[in-house]
Amino acid sequence: MTAYSQKYKEATDNLTKLDKKINATMNNTNKRVLHIVPHSHTDEGWLSTTDEFFTGDDPTSIYVGSVRDILDSVVFEMTLDKNRTFAFAEIKYFKIWWDMQGEDVKEPVRQMVREGRFDLVSGGWSAPDEATTQYDSLIDNFMIGQQFLQKEFNLHPIVSW
Repeated sequence: MTAYSQKYKEATDNLTKLDKKINATMNNTNKRVLHIVPHSHTDEGWLSTTDEFFTGDDPTSIYVGSVRDILDSVVFEMTLDKNRTFAFAEIKYFKIWWDMQGEDVKEPVRQMVREGRFDLVSGGWSAPDEATTQYDSLIDNFMIGQQFLQKEFNLHPIVSW
């Protein structure tokens, strides 16, 4: 067995032990508990321009659909089923979509946000590149996104990354 194989085996054995311990303490059965968090990750300007990623109008893209399609379908489905929830982080894309909507869409979305069903998380204008971002850029990114959320929803995210 190679050194890598040995480390991999040790890591998986430790995870299996941890998994068994969590299951034993969390639910006194052998059933696993699965949490599904409906959300979307939408990189701004990666592989396509911001506009192309929002509209889906990039013929060279490896993706099918668009950010607009995601938000349209999520809001539609959430109006049909009050038990559905969704989390969305990139406020720039949300604002582009928001500005295209009439009050007939905006008011139900405001209600979903108030109810905590549509969770606008983080508050950043875009997901920052933590590896190379300057301090001022991070502050500006969150300030712009959170100002929009405060103005439109009186929302103040309590967790950001």
